[in-house]
Amino acid sequence: MGVDGNHIYIGTSAPSGNCIYHSTNNGSSWTSVPIYDNHVNDFCFSGGYIYTGGEYGIFKGANVSGNWENLGLGHANLVKCLASNGNDLIAGTGFGFYLSADNGTTWHRSTSGIPISSLVPQAVIEDVIVDNGNIYGCSWGDGIYKSTDGGISWIQANAGLPINVILGIDTVVYLSSLSSLNSILYAGTGDDGVYKSLSSGASWIAANNGLPTPCGVINLAVSNPVVYATIWGEAFI
Repeated sequence: MGVDGNHIYIGTSAPSGNCIYHSTNNGSSWTSVPIYDNHVNDFCFSGGYIYTGGEYGIFKGANVSGNWENLGLGHANLVKCLASNGNDLIAGTGFGFYLSADNGTTWHRSTSGIPISSLVPQAVIEDVIVDNGNIYGCSWGDGIYKSTDGGISWIQANAGLPINVILGIDTVVYLSSLSSLNSILYAGTGDDGVYKSLSSGASWIAANNGLPTPCGVINLAVSNPVVYATIWGEAFI
């Protein structure tokens, strides 16, 4: 889902794919907008354009008329999330981070600081956000990556996050989503609920008061001063 002012956008998946839904009245009614993508995962907004990321890559439109430009990164990369950092775009994919400094016309892969492991040969980025000029991406198995230089290089920011041991290797639990509110970062996990950081990702603590155990978080959203968590079968605030 993406929100831009009073515009709300929801992506769809096959077999009901090939369209997005758009509302201008807080969800009271929706309009279907065609798009050539079977699975739209995320939206971002930059420079007056709408960007979608999904199975068939990244699409760009000046409005929701259905006229879209395919910017690539489709199929093998599977764009899972998008974010904008000033005039730059960041795409999280099944093969790590991709950056664009020209409204999506060209993309280059950003790998500095991202290790290649035997368990996860490429970083699968599940969500990406920008907070106070820093970029954060959460991954499957590698935890959270942070960049302070616009995505040129990355460091892991996992202190305090829960660990699984897989084949004798310590691995950060699956992380599904990221969000931020008033400089506080929130991370949703596959089984361990929500964690938060008060230190720009330097350390994390559990924030699960009121949530069930175990708790698999699907998505996080914020609307000041409330944090919303969608979990398997329920939603909490």
